[in-house]
Amino acid sequence: MITVTLGKTKLSMPTKWSELTPADGRKFVSLCKALSDFEEGRKDFDQMRVSAALALLDIDLGKLDLDKGFLNENIYRVLPFTDFLYSAKEVNGVRTVSLSPVLHEQMLPQIGTFDGYRFSLQGGAVLDCSITAEQYVDAISLMKAFSANSDRIVLGRLCATLYCPGVYDPQTAAVLKVPFTPAEQLAVYYNFRGILEWVKRLPTYDLVFNAPEREDGGGAASPLGLSGSIFAIAKAGYGDIASVRSLDMFSYLGILVQMTMDSVRSLAAAKVKPIDIADRLHLSVEQVLSVTSQKS
Repeated sequence: MITVTLGKTKLSMPTKWSELTPADGRKFVSLCKALSDFEEGRKDFDQMRVSAALALLDIDLGKLDLDKGFLNENIYRVLPFTDFLYSAKEVNGVRTVSLSPVLHEQMLPQIGTFDGYRFSLQGGAVLDCSITAEQYVDAISLMKAFSANSDRIVLGRLCATLYCPGVYDPQTAAVLKVPFTPAEQLAVYYNFRGILEWVKRLPTYDLVFNAPEREDGGGAASPLGLSGSIFAIAKAGYGDIASVRSLDMFSYLGILVQMTMDSVRSLAAAKVKPIDIADRLHLSVEQVLSVTSQKS
């Protein structure tokens, strides 16, 4: 967090994703609008950085009584502090920029009269998560669809899924109309996307998130796009369909990890080579060896 002085006004500017909190809800909504404008081609990279800096500083240009040249100079100075928003790489002289939201908190716990899912940490451990397995799987599918085509109808369905009143019910979510502004809807998307990215980086869930890419878009162990995973878990004896659907997200992911480890060990016991196990389960050889080297 840095403090920026503009005239007589002192403003705080987050310089890491972890410095954003639900109290920064307005900043977050504005920031997500800037990110969306870039990803959907309405703004170039430099324009996105300026818009992001203004959002992080919570600056309303229409209400700020400052000389334009003075403001431009100061905004330019803080642009390097927006580098946490993206990653860039250069290949053969071509620079590619990708956004990388990583969030460990529900930034918009309430929008209007709608309460969203709960997700928060304390001391680095998950303190509260209300997302159920069924809600998670449905939200993943909708998030991927919106990422692919920016369909606003899909975005509305994602918001209804994540802000469905009471215990999540897909039938209720399917007909629910949430009166969120377009900017708020985008913020819901980036918030969930950022939380998913944070979870993916936890070593505990490496087997279900970091499988090699497949032609159909993901490894068999990955929960991305796996609507049948709930039925597979029930079939494996972890409970009936209803109870598996209502599992919390982390219990669901933990079971997927355990099922994957059991499959690896079963194949290894049958003298299947690690490279063949990796091919069958859509894992890397390194992941297979990490399981077989552990004591069961």
